[in-house]
Amino acid sequence: MPDSGVAPAAFPPAARAGFRALSTLFSPTHFDEEPELLSKVTAATEQAMSAKEQAAAEVETLERRMAEAKLLARHRDAARREEEILHRKREELVAQLTQQLRCPVDAWASAAEARLAELQQRIDDLKQEGERAAAHDTRSLSRISALRAEWRYHQLREEEERLRRELQEGLQPARERLRALEDFRSTVDRLYRALREEFAAAVDRALPIVGGHLTEAFRRLTDHPAFDVLRVERAEGPDKLVVRVGSSRVSVPWSRPEDVLNQGAYTALGLVPHLVFSGFHAEQAEFNVLIVDDPSQSFDTTHVDLLLEELRRASDHAQLLLATHEEERFRPIVERLFPPGSFTVIRVTDFHPDRGPTIEQR
Repeated sequence: MPDSGVAPAAFPPAARAGFRALSTLFSPTHFDEEPELLSKVTAATEQAMSAKEQAAAEVETLERRMAEAKLLARHRDAARREEEILHRKREELVAQLTQQLRCPVDAWASAAEARLAELQQRIDDLKQEGERAAAHDTRSLSRISALRAEWRYHQLREEEERLRRELQEGLQPARERLRALEDFRSTVDRLYRALREEFAAAVDRALPIVGGHLTEAFRRLTDHPAFDVLRVERAEGPDKLVVRVGSSRVSVPWSRPEDVLNQGAYTALGLVPHLVFSGFHAEQAEFNVLIVDDPSQSFDTTHVDLLLEELRRASDHAQLLLATHEEERFRPIVERLFPPGSFTVIRVTDFHPDRGPTIEQR
């Protein structure tokens, strides 16, 4: 067998057995029988290869175990160093404890336990003292609260007595003022009743006159063939008046306007108070205005003429504003009834939501 540079003892037993088989096969005595030799060589080769693979696996296992052993050795060294550090710290702590407890080094454990027991007893004693102090504070606070309540009660009683005296002394002027106010109120009530009675009597005296003015305006405005008289009378409730219609031609009961008048006459009746009272207010009002909106909707042609004649009479004491969609119908009547230059025609020619109406004055 040629020298491979590796001692046979370095290989596993299976590898060494394979090498011996190969040495035997290649000896000079086996070259004469070639077929049998070839078979043996093949078998020995396979055995050697198997032994080689097994040896490689064992080598790999050994290497892994060696790496693990080295890692464990490093861990062991680190643990030893940590143990040494902890040991030194323990020695330092033991030295500090022995110095603080003033005991031998070998007796520090028992001395520490005795000191802990002593401190625990001290803590228990302090807890009991704290509980007793808390109970004492609670009793003291309760007593203080009771004393404060009693002091406050006496103080309030004195204050109450003082206020009662001041109240009695201060109420006398108030009672005198109250009696004076009651006398004044009684006087005012008597004056109010007298004024109410006088006002009611004045209203009762004025109602026939007002009814006459309303009747005249209603006759001029409607020329009603049957119901041509208006009467103002009192209704149920304070300061309430109603208008009733009757007839000067036939004997009929006084009736409600909405029950006997047609639509045109009823609409005209709504304008009558404005036309009449605008004359009464002419001297008191700073700006007396009558606004009539589109009268052709409620009046026929004949009654429109009557309405405009009544408006002309009202124009002597009021400013008139007449709105209509039928200028051609109303303008000839206005020009006939009103003097030239006494009226102005304003026409709306366009309307825009943003700018408003566009007007034209003639």
